[in-house]
Amino acid sequence: MRLIEKDYYTLGEVVAAWEMPRYDVVYLAETGRMRLSVRVCRTHIERGYWELEEGSGWFKVPEERTRYTGLVDLKEQDAHLIFRDGGAEIATFCTSEGSYCHIEEPSTPIAIFETDLLLRADERRRLEQGKTKPDKGLVKPPFTHDATYEHVEYCGRHFRFGRIQANIVRQLHEASETAMPWRRGEELLELAESGCYRLVDVFKSKPHWRELIHSDNRGAYRLAIPPHL
Repeated sequence: MRLIEKDYYTLGEVVAAWEMPRYDVVYLAETGRMRLSVRVCRTHIERGYWELEEGSGWFKVPEERTRYTGLVDLKEQDAHLIFRDGGAEIATFCTSEGSYCHIEEPSTPIAIFETDLLLRADERRRLEQGKTKPDKGLVKPPFTHDATYEHVEYCGRHFRFGRIQANIVRQLHEASETAMPWRRGEELLELAESGCYRLVDVFKSKPHWRELIHSDNRGAYRLAIPPHL
C-alpha cells in the first residue's frame, strides 16, 4: 500500500523513523534546531507586528484577526516546558522577527501535551537532508536563554547571571510577551526575593547589563528586545 503524502507528521512517528533518543529530540527542539508545531482548530488568532515608539516602548500593530484552523509553530521555551512538565498552556506562538501571533478572546490558551507535537513536512525534509544553513525562520534570534535564565545571549554578548539576576531577567522576558513589557523595579525585586532596594545594585557586577535591560528613568524596566522574542 502506497503511503499518503502528508503536510505534517506526529513527532512520535518521525522519531521512530529516525530511531533518535528522546534526549536528542529535546535538545533539538529547545535550541531551535528543530521547529515543532501544533494544530489548532477554530481558534481566534491575532497576527501583526511590533513597532517601537520613542519614549513609550513597543506596541502591537494588528494585521489579521481570524478564526483559524491549522498549524502554528512553538517557541523554544514552550517546547522546553512541554518536555519538562508533560504539557503547558500556550497562548503565543513563534513567528518571524518583528511580528507576533497569539490567541485572542473569546478563545483561551490551549493545553498542549507532548503527544500533540507535530513536525511540518518541509521541516522534516530540512532535517533529513542535513542542511547546514538554517531556514530563515530558524536563524538564531538576538536573545536566547537557557531553562533557568542563568545563561543569556543578546546580540552576540553572553551574560552569566546569579539566581536573583536570572529571576529578574525571566520576569522581564515573560513581560515582553504581553501588552505591558514594562515592570516596576520594586515589583521585580520583591518577586525575586532580593534584599536590594535598587535594580542597579542587583546588576552592578554586570558592566553591560544596560544593553539588555532598559529603564524609563522613572522606576520601570523592560528587556531591550521586541516583545515577541
